[in-house]
Amino acid sequence: MRVFNDIGKKVAQTGQQTVKKAKSMTEIVRINTQITEEQRALKAFYTQMGEKYYTLHKDDPGEEFTTLCDRITASLMRVAELQDEVRRHRNTKLCPKCGAACPANVQFCSTCGTQLPQPDPEPEAEPEQAQSEEGEASESGDDGTSGDSEVSVDSGDSEDSDNAENSGDS
Repeated sequence: MRVFNDIGKKVAQTGQQTVKKAKSMTEIVRINTQITEEQRALKAFYTQMGEKYYTLHKDDPGEEFTTLCDRITASLMRVAELQDEVRRHRNTKLCPKCGAACPANVQFCSTCGTQLPQPDPEPEAEPEQAQSEEGEASESGDDGTSGDSEVSVDSGDSEDSDNAENSGDS
């Protein structure tokens, strides 16, 4: 019987040690969760502080922050360009007052009612260009096609095409 009592005591001790370790592990996980939450809060505070500093001092950031401020400015400009590109693909524009996305063909914001800026009309081709294009079309065939279905695509290598694209972004 003594053997069974010793085994019972060992099982009880092992069970108590296991419970104690489990409680300890649970406490460690709880504390680590709190540490992670505090670290996230710190990161948010640093971000807010950096944004505030950038907003207040972007024009004169001081020697040690000039490079970072320049990088932030460049990144903000790139984000704005990419957002404009997404809006072009979605055929929308932003309301200058409330920032709502509106269909490109509407004149007023459906959220706040502000009149939206209208895109500048496409410039008409000069008479000389229009006549030369008509002459080329008549040479290619009666219906204005050359008979084959090949499409000419501008490679965008020339500076003129780059300038034309950039001037439309404004």
